[in-house]
Amino acid sequence: MRSEKRANHWILPLSQLAIETAARQSELLALKWCDIDLDRLSIRFQGKERADGKRRLKNKTKFRDVPISRSAKTLLEAIPRTSKEKDAKVFPTTASAVKQSFARATIRAGIENLHFHDLRHEGTSRLASIYDMHKLMKITGHEDTRMLARYYHPKVEDLVTELWDKTAQEVTKTDKSHEEATLETFRKNPELLAEYIDSVLADGDNADLVLALKSLKIARTA
Repeated sequence: MRSEKRANHWILPLSQLAIETAARQSELLALKWCDIDLDRLSIRFQGKERADGKRRLKNKTKFRDVPISRSAKTLLEAIPRTSKEKDAKVFPTTASAVKQSFARATIRAGIENLHFHDLRHEGTSRLASIYDMHKLMKITGHEDTRMLARYYHPKVEDLVTELWDKTAQEVTKTDKSHEEATLETFRKNPELLAEYIDSVLADGDNADLVLALKSLKIARTA
């Protein structure tokens, strides 16, 4: 069998990890086992080695730490190691081989105009539904928020839920602060407690009654 027709068994896990991490192809092909920490659930992308032996990412930074999802963890644990060396490549294949294998896979799937870099876009879109823009920048390595803005398409229902949840938290926080202030007032001025309890019993407000009983307990134990 001719080598160009030989199946590249790295293409599937490579493609899956590209979606899970939104990493660039060059970053994935430069990934070494020593860059992966399954205990901390993180991957440190450091890019490929330059002529001086140092590794740099496309944006010239030294490294980028990315969280490992449940799916990515399962995937990494299943990838066979071709070497026991810590600095061995996770995907010992080439960019040229990946290009050919990915092209053959898209043809067999009947998909047109799909390139490996599109997997990074897909991964970024999925992560955009989880992280805010600034956190997402740390994961994807984008340096400009304008590059990421196209990935954010929040549904109005989600915006409403977030607004109401935030408002409810603020109201609860305000009510709690008011209650604490009232209790402190009765702690310092016990003579006001009797008048307050009489007024609460007359109004029949359950919430105020609970506060009155808390105040009475404080007064008795003071």
